[in-house]
Order: sequence, then C-alpha cells, then structure tokens
Amino acid sequence: MKVRFPGGSANAARIKTLGGTATLIPWPDLPLALSQGVVDGVTTTHESAFTAKLWDSGLKFSFEDFQYFGQYVPMVSLDFWNKQPKEVQDALTGAWETMVVEQRKMAAQAQIDAREVLIKNGIKMAGPSPAEIVAARKRLMVVQNDLVKEMKIDADAVQLGLEELRAAKVEF
Repeated sequence: MKVRFPGGSANAARIKTLGGTATLIPWPDLPLALSQGVVDGVTTTHESAFTAKLWDSGLKFSFEDFQYFGQYVPMVSLDFWNKQPKEVQDALTGAWETMVVEQRKMAAQAQIDAREVLIKNGIKMAGPSPAEIVAARKRLMVVQNDLVKEMKIDADAVQLGLEELRAAKVEF
C-alpha cells in the first residue's frame, strides 16, 4: 500500500517496516490524492479524517492499530527560553501544567466523537488482534536502534522509555 504520512523519519520507517510505501503528501492535497488513487491509505487521527470529510474522497475503512498518537506540545528554543526572565519561564511551565491534563482529556474525547461521525458516514472500523500487535512491535523493534542513531535520539531517553514499557508489561 502507498500510505500518506505527515512526515518524520520514524513515521516513514514504521510504514516501510510494516510493508507499505510511505508517501509524503501535504494535508491540503490529501483528499484529491485519495480520490485519484495516488495513495491507498493515510496515517491520521479520527478527528483529522472527520474534519477533512475523507469519506467524500474515498476513505472507506479504518485500521485502528494504535501505533501512533500525536500530541502537540509547546516547544521553544533553548536560546529563547534562556532569554526569558524566571517569572516568564515559570508562567509558561505553570500554564502548561495547569492545562495539560484537561487538554489531553479533551483531545481523547474529540477522537471518540470523531470516530462515531466516521462510522455514521460509512467508514468501517477494524483492528489487529493482540497477537498481531505484538508481532508488529517485534518487527518494528528490529529497526529501532538504527533509527535512534539516524535521528540522534538520546540513548538514555530511549532506555527510560523501554524500561517504562517493560514495567507496564508491554510486549515488544
């Protein structure tokens, strides 16, 4: 399958490792690309598929593999951060801490609501079995070390993530 993805080395590697061809298409061009068969599928959220009414462009099925959940987080350069007075830094981190839990709840609910709209518009939902999820994770783990090096991800951060996954009894 040719799968539209939003960019990023990790997303492209995931699609390739799982047998697809990662195709980078700007979001505004996606409905036309879907309707013309330029891509066979898309990695996206229920909310994005809903707001773009992708069922009008030929999207008929959703495979919910829960391999990816994008979250927007505020980011600033260290140079900018260091130029801010402590009270501004404190205000920024305080605002984030005050809002993050509620914002994540709202984002999760938006996905649930959008999923229902997709179903109402004829999109059929399917997903992998637990065994298929584990098998996919194992395939993905084979490429992880090379990807971590390529992307220059901090090895300690990766180790911490792996430890947390093991502690949560996530099989990979």
